[in-house]
Amino acid sequence: MSASFIAGMISIITPGAALMLLVLILALGKLGLPGKGILLHAISVSALICFFYMILGLILSTQLSLSNAESLRKFSLTVAWIGYVASVLQIFIGVWLAGIFNGVVQKLKTSTLYGPVAMALLCMAFSLSSFHGSSSLLGSVIVLRTDQAGISASAMRILAFSMGLGIPIGLAVVFLGLFLEKINNKQWWRRFQAVAGVLLMIVAFGGMAFASGHQTDTTDNPTAIVAVKGPGHQDEEINKSDSADENESVTGFYFFKLTDYQTALEAAQVMNKPVFIYFTGHGCSSGKEMEASILSDPGIRKRIMTEFVAFIGYVDDRKPLPELQQYTSEHTGKSITTHGQRISDIQASTFKSNAVPFFVIIDKNGRILAETGYLTEVVQFHDFLDHGRNE
Repeated sequence: MSASFIAGMISIITPGAALMLLVLILALGKLGLPGKGILLHAISVSALICFFYMILGLILSTQLSLSNAESLRKFSLTVAWIGYVASVLQIFIGVWLAGIFNGVVQKLKTSTLYGPVAMALLCMAFSLSSFHGSSSLLGSVIVLRTDQAGISASAMRILAFSMGLGIPIGLAVVFLGLFLEKINNKQWWRRFQAVAGVLLMIVAFGGMAFASGHQTDTTDNPTAIVAVKGPGHQDEEINKSDSADENESVTGFYFFKLTDYQTALEAAQVMNKPVFIYFTGHGCSSGKEMEASILSDPGIRKRIMTEFVAFIGYVDDRKPLPELQQYTSEHTGKSITTHGQRISDIQASTFKSNAVPFFVIIDKNGRILAETGYLTEVVQFHDFLDHGRNE
């Protein structure tokens, strides 16, 4: 619990939280808060942030509790949508801070609900924006054993995390109130708010474009999933809009498509599980044999899907890399221009191997726990998985 509380405090310095903390302070000042009842306003802000973080954290924990590739796919999509919604709210806040549509705002101020609703929306915007930036920290520190400890234990960690974030922000609100009380001429403060509003809109539009790209890109995004079918079938990339249950009833096996090594490490940190990487080729006959005789075994399939975060990389994928992602290999000195060449370079430079099929298990720090090549017996592969789990 204490680790979760400390993690919440650390998350304040993540870019999203730090930026939105400044925006929150400016916006509360524009609302005339804090003023009278400064302590009540501070408690309200802290409580609202804890409330929104609890909701977001519980959504995340239920997804990660699925303990398979589909859970990380849903988690990734959820974080992308949170970023998108946060950007939309930031645009509205930026417009308001910049003083645009002041006439409409003045009419809204006549309502007694204006202050509470505005405060709630500000706290929601802060929570969504900061959550988008600290989701990996929340996932790895708090929801790290949801599948074993249960949702109730996870909820307590999330509560501690949200309090670690919310309490310091409440204190910041108190200091804001004391600061504003000392200012006689607030004209410069209003100009600062207007400038900050314009800058926030620029940042929000950029964030919206980034989030939209992550929702639609299935080639270079870790949410792309590859299904390994049984004998007589070809491997295929599943479109994210397909039903996971329908596909699983046919294939029974999912891998994330390996695009870069860092993605695999981040997945291990979020899921708090070792990463299982399968290097193969579309034309690798030995890999096809292992898929038919070993990887299709129900016991092997269940272990890989529940005990690991599984990735697959095709070394003969001829799809060109975007020009900005092409590079010269430090390992071979050759130009890397296709997805397959990048996968092959990762295998050779990181694991000192260029044979396929090749299986490797790594921890979240990139330490190799176990590796193997072509095997013929299911029991041999169980031993390999045991070594990767027990190392």
